[in-house]
Amino acid sequence: MIVSVIVPIYNAAQFLRDCLDSIISQSYEDFECILVDDGSDDESLEICKEYSHRDPRFVIIHQDNLGVSSARNKGIQVARGEYIAFIDSDDWVDPDYLKELLFALTDRQSDLSVCGLAQEFSDGHQTLFSCNRSSFILSPDTVELFTDLNRSYLLFGPVVKLYRREIIRKWKICFDITSSYGEDLMFNISYLNHVTSITTIDTVLYHYRIVGPQSLSGKIRDDRFDIDYYQWKLLRSFYSQKKLSGIVSNEYLFQRLWGIVFDGIFLFPKLKNQSSDYIKRILQIDEIADLTLYSYVFSCARWIKFGIHFRMWWLFYLYFRIIEK
Repeated sequence: MIVSVIVPIYNAAQFLRDCLDSIISQSYEDFECILVDDGSDDESLEICKEYSHRDPRFVIIHQDNLGVSSARNKGIQVARGEYIAFIDSDDWVDPDYLKELLFALTDRQSDLSVCGLAQEFSDGHQTLFSCNRSSFILSPDTVELFTDLNRSYLLFGPVVKLYRREIIRKWKICFDITSSYGEDLMFNISYLNHVTSITTIDTVLYHYRIVGPQSLSGKIRDDRFDIDYYQWKLLRSFYSQKKLSGIVSNEYLFQRLWGIVFDGIFLFPKLKNQSSDYIKRILQIDEIADLTLYSYVFSCARWIKFGIHFRMWWLFYLYFRIIEK
């Protein structure tokens, strides 16, 4: 058995059959599919049993509702394959998903393979994320290829990838069960710390269903800025440790930070707990001075950049007070 596919499941009955049908239809057949039911109280578990009866490659693990990170960790613990893939229970994959990822990883003897992703909206339209087909050793000479992969948002989640189980097991890499947002990037950064080579596929093979604003990524959280900023520092630290710093990487990193600061400030009117220190705290981050050096990488009104540059928290409060009237 070569590939272990891990599917964390919680109350996913509405879309679960679409997901499992896409897995059972894979052109590459040497896999096990570990269905981790995370205490569902809808028909998800019954659907899992239906597929396990149809196909012995489907294995069911049931646990109390402990969260998606715990479910993925449980799947890793019982996985028997040489390689591990993650698929979310409301998504689906193309028939050659495993075949293409496995070929890319083994043919190039890489430690990680990555394919493209399509966001699928309920009205039928798509947003595509992909990168150029390449295979590279992670080093200062390949910083542009690695940064392009980050720009395509394909390194932030566990899907669209094939991992080597031996790396995960050897270094005890797991998902942080104490975090409900951002744990995916932490997992990938931990894995990338032990990776030497990456292969990317320019084909979109994974379909990420956008269910609605109630998804984790769509919820408005009072701590959204803190989480995004923490992830940014994590990514920047990785670039530094791997000696990937330079003009290309700095422009990318500070473009992301501009977006995080901008979104953090303009999220303020929507927050439930509007603390008077919220914007002031955002503008007190250490990187504001460096951020202004890269103001050219981010587009927004000049007064906003001026206010951020001079840490004029009161200007934004005044603006929000005016537009509320």
